[in-house]
Amino acid sequence: MGTTANKGLYLLSENQQGAEVTFNESMYKMDALMHCAVEDVQANSASATATHGKVYLVADSLVSNDFVGMENHIAYYVTNQWKFVPPKEGMRVWVKDDDKYMYYTGSAWSDLYGREDSLSGH
Repeated sequence: MGTTANKGLYLLSENQQGAEVTFNESMYKMDALMHCAVEDVQANSASATATHGKVYLVADSLVSNDFVGMENHIAYYVTNQWKFVPPKEGMRVWVKDDDKYMYYTGSAWSDLYGREDSLSGH
């Protein structure tokens, strides 16, 4: 079974048994990534509300529990488990808790619009 080049969505094989499992996994991943809006940046999976469909950015420091080794990944919760997507350079997400866009530089997540200035509020 192969995957797509950019998002790692699973591809169906000819005459594949259990094709619905492969298809559903890809749909969950696409659901988490399309128009990506994360709840918050989390360093500890226990502090993230583990609710079906919730999406988070994994912090690049102080990572613990299920998030160990998943620094900077996009984490989404589906069917009682965390799934992770490695970011690609240029990916952009909306962080709901902070009301801001962040983008992936290739090594870290950064505020898309930089610091707020005192004149324009941007």
